[in-house]
Amino acid sequence: MTGKDQSISLTISRSAHYKCDDIFGPYNREELPFSYKDGTLIKNSELEHNCWFIENPSSKELQKKLEVTLPAQSNQEFIVVVKAPKNRLQSRIVSFIDITLTDQLTSGEEKHVSHKKSEPVVKKSSQIEILLLGYLDNPRIKCVKQLVNQASGQEIVSLAVRKANGVQKFKLPFKNMSSYLDSDIEFAFIRTS
Repeated sequence: MTGKDQSISLTISRSAHYKCDDIFGPYNREELPFSYKDGTLIKNSELEHNCWFIENPSSKELQKKLEVTLPAQSNQEFIVVVKAPKNRLQSRIVSFIDITLTDQLTSGEEKHVSHKKSEPVVKKSSQIEILLLGYLDNPRIKCVKQLVNQASGQEIVSLAVRKANGVQKFKLPFKNMSSYLDSDIEFAFIRTS
């Protein structure tokens, strides 16, 4: 918290790759969600999976870049969201959030003149990088009644729908094949004929 208004800019990093020794060096290897070899590079998972987002605190929309102005003596919590890519079951994911903090001060290193005011507004900027790191393990479920469509090669669950009006209920038995117990799954039902 500062005594002046503060502008905050958060951006998901677009760097192509990172040196493992540089970004993981300060941590004990046992603390990391995956292992790495000394002297190697790791790809920015944002470029490969498009998986990191920042939640806008007012609109709740997921964004890649967010700019917010905080009034003096206030604080704000920001939520970073990782969306699991559909085309990968398991993957090492790593990226950074680049944060620029700009305070309006009476003196500083960088001057920006505002033409709306008679006196120059002086701003001081600082940069912060926050490591985003995890191991993606998408949930795997299997329906006991699922079939494989030979034409498309897709797994399907066939339902017999009556032409009656009203709500029809179906019990679909699923088995969680993941290495962890709890999973929230969303389904899309498509009427084919």
